[in-house]
Amino acid sequence: MKSPTRSVDVVAIILEFIEIQNSLLKAFREKYSQIIDWKYLLDSPRSGYILAQNEEWKFQRHGVGICFTGQKSGKVVDVHVGMSEYPTAFDVWRLCQYFESIGIEKIGHLSKDFDVTDEDGIEELFNCLLQDGLIAESEQRKLYTFMPVPGTEAAVPGQIEALSDENSGVR
Repeated sequence: MKSPTRSVDVVAIILEFIEIQNSLLKAFREKYSQIIDWKYLLDSPRSGYILAQNEEWKFQRHGVGICFTGQKSGKVVDVHVGMSEYPTAFDVWRLCQYFESIGIEKIGHLSKDFDVTDEDGIEELFNCLLQDGLIAESEQRKLYTFMPVPGTEAAVPGQIEALSDENSGVR
C-alpha cells in the first residue's frame, strides 16, 4: 500500500523524474530509430514495450505524446509536449501523473506543504519555485526547466546538461 504522505526533497524528486523521462526517451529513440516524425509521432508504434532503468516499460502513444508505465515499479511518465525539443523539461501534468504513481500526495518546500494530488497544487508549487528562482518557464508553453541553485551550480544543471547531451543526437 502506498504511503499517503512522504517527505521528499522537491529538487531531488523532480531530478529523479527527469532522469527516468530522459532514459525512457533515449531507449524509445534507440529502439525506434526509423521514426522520422518526432514532433507528432505519426510513424511510431501505438503501443509496445521498451527496456530502461533496469525495467520493462509499457508505452502507449496518445496525441503528441507517449505514456510510459513501469511494469515492476508502476511508475508513470507521460511525455506529451515538446518531448524531442526539451527532453529534460517537465510540466504540471507530467509530475501529477508521476507523483500519483509513486504515492506522493504532499511535498514540502521551505515552510509550506503543497498538495500534489492535482494540477492546481503542483501549479502552486511551481509558482513558488519560479519565485524562488529554482525553475524557469521554457520557450515551450508551460514547460519548465531547472535554474542554477546557489551552492549546487555543478550538481543540478550539470546533471541536467549530461542528460540533455545523451539525447541530443536524435531529434
